[in-house]
Amino acid sequence: MRHVPIVYCSGRRSPFLSLAWLLLLCSVATLTAAWTVQKVTAALCAVYPLSLQSRLRIAQGATSCGAFLLGPLAYWYAFERSTPQAFFLSKAQERLKLAVLSISLVSAAMVVAAGLAVVNQSIVLPDKLATWAQAREQAVEQLVNQLARTSDVSGLLLNFMLMAALPAVGEEFTFRGVMQNLCHKAYGNMHVAVFVSALAFSALHLQPYTFLPRVGLGVLFGYLYWGTRDLRFPIMAHFVNNACMLTALFLENRSPNTTPAALTSHPKAAIVAGACFAVPLVYVLGRILHKHVQGARQYVGS
Repeated sequence: MRHVPIVYCSGRRSPFLSLAWLLLLCSVATLTAAWTVQKVTAALCAVYPLSLQSRLRIAQGATSCGAFLLGPLAYWYAFERSTPQAFFLSKAQERLKLAVLSISLVSAAMVVAAGLAVVNQSIVLPDKLATWAQAREQAVEQLVNQLARTSDVSGLLLNFMLMAALPAVGEEFTFRGVMQNLCHKAYGNMHVAVFVSALAFSALHLQPYTFLPRVGLGVLFGYLYWGTRDLRFPIMAHFVNNACMLTALFLENRSPNTTPAALTSHPKAAIVAGACFAVPLVYVLGRILHKHVQGARQYVGS
């Protein structure tokens, strides 16, 4: 069954060619941001010595902006010749209800994702891939700890901006706003578009041992966008997910011996508990999605 798209991407070129242009522009923007950061950081260090954490934070902010904001925005303006306003189509009177739904859904999803992460880590990978994956996970963990290490509230708020808000806005605009719509145009099926963009979202993080929970979150964000017709809500859910992780790290830094281990100790219980909480919320999202599709069909048929 073919569904009516949220955003009408240009029909002048193949959607696969559009995806290739999107990836190229994101790569160019990332390289440009990295080169700029290197030059700016070197100039700043010549005047005022920066700590490793400060340099990493500058790099994190610039990379997020380059890869997931400047690149996709350049594509959208240059090739689709549209403005980002096309991604924010919810009705004002529905936004509070949708915001509560989004936060509730991602709260349940985080419980399920914690269990899925343990299941994911139990998957046996080929030796070479397992060695690379373990090294990659350790490198990412070390980088995140260096970036997020803080014991004061001002540092936590800065982390929220650099590691929660910027990635949430950029990644949702890229994967849900642009890529999901292009995939819908390519495959003609909303569900395929949601899952393909979720798989790309998880794969591009290059972390095999957290692949499944990221796919699950990507699917949730994709359906949130489709059901609400507004990127605000997957951005909000994505931000809450990242902010909760940063808060957990912050609390661990302040009180290292108080980190809860219930979710990782009992992954099956986490999945069941999260699913029980999520099922009624998914039903509500499904009703919103159905209402959106029916309204879109009436619009097209009128």
